[in-house]
Amino acid sequence: MADDMGDDFMCLDDDFIKSDKLMQDLSANHFNGMQWWDGWWATPPRNSHEEIISLIWKDYPDIETYRGFEYWSNISNKNSSVSWHRDNDEAFRRKGGGKMIMSGLTSILYFINNDIKGGYLTILNAKYDGKNGNEMSFIRNTMEQGCYEKIKYKYNRLIKFNNSYIHCVSKILNDDVNDKRGAFLVS
Repeated sequence: MADDMGDDFMCLDDDFIKSDKLMQDLSANHFNGMQWWDGWWATPPRNSHEEIISLIWKDYPDIETYRGFEYWSNISNKNSSVSWHRDNDEAFRRKGGGKMIMSGLTSILYFINNDIKGGYLTILNAKYDGKNGNEMSFIRNTMEQGCYEKIKYKYNRLIKFNNSYIHCVSKILNDDVNDKRGAFLVS
């Protein structure tokens, strides 16, 4: 866990999950679509996904003040990518007339043991505030200035970061469509 968990918070932890059983269960039982859990302070974990969420976030200060966790899995293969975006509370956005609410935190745990070419998570190191032109110009300028982190896919790698920072996933370059990139995401 990083010493400074403020606005610029980002942490990378390789070989995060120590239990082979938990990693195997996550790989075997991933799912599509958003799930919700109120957190261990309100409801005990109901499945291995929620056990993993507890391991990821149990030491984060004041986490019990959050409403809970939105979580999902992404499985990607050849030519897949994720465009520039910021994570937000999807359910609230749909109910709230399109207003974007940031949870402030995202974690990504890579759970399929494959050697992936490309598929880098790129996180800008500057926050877009809407004052410096349009968002795409901001992204281009920030990348040209070298103000970003580029993180390679690695099995059982955990990344935690402030999700108000714009991020993307580059195209996967593997030739074999069976080479999959698995990401378990929590926000």
